[in-house]
Amino acid sequence: MEQKKIYEVAVYLRKSRDDTGGEEDVLLKHETALTDLVHKNNWRYVIYREIGSSDSIDFRPEFNRLLKDIENDFYDAVVVMDYDWLSRGDKEDRARVEKILQQSNTLAVTPQRVYDLNDEDQELITDIEGVFARYEYRMIKKRFQRGKKIGTRLGHWTYGPAPFPYAYDSEARSLQIDPEKLDVYNFIKRAFSVARRAAASAGNSTVVAFHPRKENCGPKACYTGSSSTRCISVGSSTEKPAADSTRNGKPHRSK
Repeated sequence: MEQKKIYEVAVYLRKSRDDTGGEEDVLLKHETALTDLVHKNNWRYVIYREIGSSDSIDFRPEFNRLLKDIENDFYDAVVVMDYDWLSRGDKEDRARVEKILQQSNTLAVTPQRVYDLNDEDQELITDIEGVFARYEYRMIKKRFQRGKKIGTRLGHWTYGPAPFPYAYDSEARSLQIDPEKLDVYNFIKRAFSVARRAAASAGNSTVVAFHPRKENCGPKACYTGSSSTRCISVGSSTEKPAADSTRNGKPHRSK
């Protein structure tokens, strides 16, 4: 079977969110390798970038967008580092992806080879490769999860991006408090505490909108009462009402 001519391609880049650090470096390396391949063949291309840890297509928004564009016959081929990037979901997801590629007559291209799922011989090879790739992926995930558990026992941070207000220390492999983020974190706690007490005294527990700067008069926290919205200062321990608030949707000057 004569191979389809390729002019327009989609480049799909994906990096797991589970890996700590280096996300941008890995994506950049993959993007460089794939765009080199594209330029070498003089193909026109659009890049789809995705960072996520889900196997399921339902939780991969960029991949869903790519599939819709393939169904709309935007591309002659989709370019990826490895074919199993397109088929790492369950059997149902894999069948859906392959059906879309077949019906749209879209090729899958890697640096190693071109896959044409409308070629029966290549389809068989793809199925066999898919079985081994899926098994290998499961083993990698199992080893990765085991490594995370061991790292946790050693006191290392192994759970992705650092929670606010921490920063990841790559040398210590642990979390350190970020002083700049700590100021914001303390403000949020103070603002919430002040606004919650003020809202409770007003007979309503609905909190809050935070304003680090409100009309150049310092940090404010706002809460809603039954018929008004009030803003109070959280820059100090004094819970002084702001000069301006609203009542029944109209400007009101606090006394």
